[in-house]
Amino acid sequence: MAERIAIYLLICFSIFLGCNNTNIPSEWRVVHLESASRSDIITAAAFGSDDKGLLITSNRGETLVFSKNEEEEWIQLNQIGHHLHDMKIHNQESLFAVGNDGTILISESFGNIWEEVDSGTRQPLTALAFGDSSTGVAAGREGTLVRTDNGGITWNIVESNSESFLRDIVHIGNNTWFAVGSGGTILSSENDGRVWHSVKSGTNKNLSSIAFADEKNGFAVGAEGIILRTEDGGATWRELPPIISAGLLSVRFYDNDKGYIAGFKGSLFSTMNGGKTWQTENTYTDIGLYTVSFNGEQNVIVGGELGTILMNELPK
Repeated sequence: MAERIAIYLLICFSIFLGCNNTNIPSEWRVVHLESASRSDIITAAAFGSDDKGLLITSNRGETLVFSKNEEEEWIQLNQIGHHLHDMKIHNQESLFAVGNDGTILISESFGNIWEEVDSGTRQPLTALAFGDSSTGVAAGREGTLVRTDNGGITWNIVESNSESFLRDIVHIGNNTWFAVGSGGTILSSENDGRVWHSVKSGTNKNLSSIAFADEKNGFAVGAEGIILRTEDGGATWRELPPIISAGLLSVRFYDNDKGYIAGFKGSLFSTMNGGKTWQTENTYTDIGLYTVSFNGEQNVIVGGELGTILMNELPK
C-alpha cells in the first residue's frame, strides 16, 4: 500500500513540474537597484506602451519610485512618504498606487508627480485592479473593498461581507471579479464589483495572489506553498499537489499559455501551457520574490527583497 502511495505521489509531482515543457526561459539576469537599501522590497511594477517602466520599493513607511531610462538602467525618480503595496497603469496613461492608511495615489506624469485621492477608508490597501476605463477596485485589510466607476476620480466603500485581510484582486471579464486573502478567503463578484460573496476554497491557509489564464482557468497561491486551481471560472477550486513548502507570493499570466509563480526562498515556476504543467526556474537566489510583471512582449520581470530584479525574455 505504501509503495502504491509513493508511486502516485511521484506521478503527481512529475505531472505538475511538466518535465516535457519546451521553450522555457532558463537564464535570468539579475539587477540590483543601486539606491535601494537591503531592506527595500520591490512590491509592484508598471510598464507603458512606449516601453516606459516604473518600479516601487517599500520600506518602513516610505516608498522609492524607480524609472527605466533609455539605457535600460533603473534610476530613482522620487521618494513618497507612504508605504505603497501595489501599482497599476490605467488607460495607458494614468498610474494608480495603493498603500497603508487607505492611501490611493494617482500620477498623470508617469511617476514624476503624485496626487492623493480620497479612498473613504483608513484601512491598508494592498491590491488594485481595473476592469475597464471606468471601473476599478482596491482591496485591503479587514475585508476592505473600495470601488470607482469614473476612472479613479472618486472611490466608495463596497461591502465585502468578510473580515479577512485581502491580498490580491483580479478582473477576468464579463463583469466578474475575484479577491483572495487570509484564512483561505476567496471572494467573487458577478456584477462588476458592486456585490461580493464568498467562494469555498477548501483551505484555511492564507492566500496571497490570484490570476487567470483565461475566463475558465485560474490559480491562487499562498502560505506553505499552497496552489489552488479552478477550471470552471472560479465556481470551484481544488488544491494541487505541493511542490515546495515555502510561501508563494505572486501568480501572473502574460497570456492564455505563459504564466509564472514566485515566492519565498527564490521560488519561481513557469508554465507555457496555461498551467497544465509547471517547471522550476533556476534563480540561484534565496531571497523572497514578491511580484511578477511583464514588459510588453519582451520580458518577464520579477521583483523581490534587497531591491533585486530578475529579468528574462518571454518565450516566443
